[in-house]
Amino acid sequence: MDFLFFESLNPGAEDHTKLKIDLCEDQQVHYGLNYVAAWRPSTNRILNDSSALLLSGHIQCRTHNRVHSVEILSEHLRNKEWPLGNEFTGFFSGVQFSDDTLRIFNDPIGLFHLYYCFTAKYLVVATNLNAIYALTGSSIRRSTLLLEMTGPEFSQYGRSTVLENVYSLLPGEMVVVKDGMTERFFDTTIKAEDKPGHKNLAYELVDLVNSKFKNFYPESDSLMVSMSGGIDSRVNLAALHANGKKPLLSNFGKPEYIDSRIPARIAEDLGLEIDIIDPVSFQFPPQFMTDKIVKETDSLYVNQWLALFDYYKDKQSGYPLFFLGDMCDIFRGKGISSLKTRKFRRNHYARKFVTGKQLSLVPISEEEKRKFAISKRDFILSRVKESARAFLEEDNQGLIDEVEADLNELFEHLDRYSPSYIESYEELFGIFTHGRRSMGKQLNILKVLFTPEIPILNIRIIRHVLNFSPLARYGDELTNQMFRHPAWSNLGNYPTAQNPFVPYNSKFWLMMLGWFVRSSTDQALLRLHVLTKGKWSRQRLVASRDILSDYLYPGARENYSGYFTGSKINASKLTKLFEDRAGKSSWPLSGQDLIPHAQAAWYLKNFRH
Repeated sequence: MDFLFFESLNPGAEDHTKLKIDLCEDQQVHYGLNYVAAWRPSTNRILNDSSALLLSGHIQCRTHNRVHSVEILSEHLRNKEWPLGNEFTGFFSGVQFSDDTLRIFNDPIGLFHLYYCFTAKYLVVATNLNAIYALTGSSIRRSTLLLEMTGPEFSQYGRSTVLENVYSLLPGEMVVVKDGMTERFFDTTIKAEDKPGHKNLAYELVDLVNSKFKNFYPESDSLMVSMSGGIDSRVNLAALHANGKKPLLSNFGKPEYIDSRIPARIAEDLGLEIDIIDPVSFQFPPQFMTDKIVKETDSLYVNQWLALFDYYKDKQSGYPLFFLGDMCDIFRGKGISSLKTRKFRRNHYARKFVTGKQLSLVPISEEEKRKFAISKRDFILSRVKESARAFLEEDNQGLIDEVEADLNELFEHLDRYSPSYIESYEELFGIFTHGRRSMGKQLNILKVLFTPEIPILNIRIIRHVLNFSPLARYGDELTNQMFRHPAWSNLGNYPTAQNPFVPYNSKFWLMMLGWFVRSSTDQALLRLHVLTKGKWSRQRLVASRDILSDYLYPGARENYSGYFTGSKINASKLTKLFEDRAGKSSWPLSGQDLIPHAQAAWYLKNFRH
């Protein structure tokens, strides 16, 4: 966990110093006059006898240092200055208590977990659910538990959580509580318009990113960067390199994999250190590891990150800065699910290169929003009903109604923004679900050992980028141009794992042709592998991660089935799918889709219901 704050509504009624707070191994605790706060050493904070501010993440006002920036933020919050002005940048969630007023807030995307609960005894705010449960004993909300078992991005839409009467913030929301009254404020500045792109946009964005890295990390000489074979992590390295920084690179894989060979070559050419870490034993780790992660972060999903904890636990100290790539893919518009499928991209680029036909978007209207909402609602509710029957062996319409109400809360929130196209509306939906909930779990899990950040999602950058139309940001066209900028072109001269044949900043049609050849060949090889039940052994055109190794690692099957023991989840369908994938009779998908059920099982075993 990052922090816990609770204010007593009955000061003097009990001795708070006798309350046992056991939330993480290295917690620190402060007892105010009528509040208690606990936090990790990496948490930004201001603590006095009668006031407090606790912040996950990083905020900066102009070019002030972090401490002074948090002090300025505190003053702005007291004055109800929300949204924050353009003098601020960063990514954060937090709580402020001052002048008998509680303020709970998060940035316009809200990747950092933050939950709150108001009881007759306490006002509680925490970065994990277990912290709130320890104080309130709230019972499980089964409808949201079903969402957890339906898919990682389905774990939440509106404010509801897996605990009754415990809520989270909507993206960009600030809740102000005083004298029993609640006010809500919203930052919707990331989509106030849909500006057209222009010929200098790519270079403009490179200059913006470089300047933000220069001002945001002026004192940081010791940095770590998660470096894959893709382009989103390379953006971080490009901006750091342009500012003369020499980070340590961390890569998942093996030296012979293309996903590791490209980062290793970059590291060698730039004179950087790189650690290549094989995560194969951590997708289905022993239960004591998963228990710790759920208890402290609510973030089981991409469990390969646990390999970093094992590798660096005795090598790093003091929660080093750890940079992740843009999980929302704002430069490439990948939050728009209808435009990112392999089939759509193949057909679109075939038309574009042959006939010159450009991508077109649909103007937004109430009818278009209604059709989009209905399609999403029908798909999600059908999946939830299937999960209820398969895993909890019940068919309760009341649970489905609660899920629908939670989903409607997100659609009501989307109506606060001002997109010009239905695709922009869809992109916000994708960012606030898959980006915020699924991919965001990776940010939260890393808080156990690091100070993780996603520099591209600081509010100055996302306000600038997302207010351009998706037409200006579709696919790799914009980033292909960005890596032709003189400050980044040296890193654009390397290929990516998706297209290992030509440099990323090659002519765009050539880059897409390489992607098509590799993608199509990989699909054909995988199909042969499944049809022959593994007799056709080759799965990829170029050596890359072997997904099956996650399932075949010694103990993986026993670990996975053990997650559900005593949870009352019927896991037979899940273990059958595990065995089919391990037995090479099912499509070899990553095991990430099986992991959220393990988090739900932990809740059922540890929370009252």
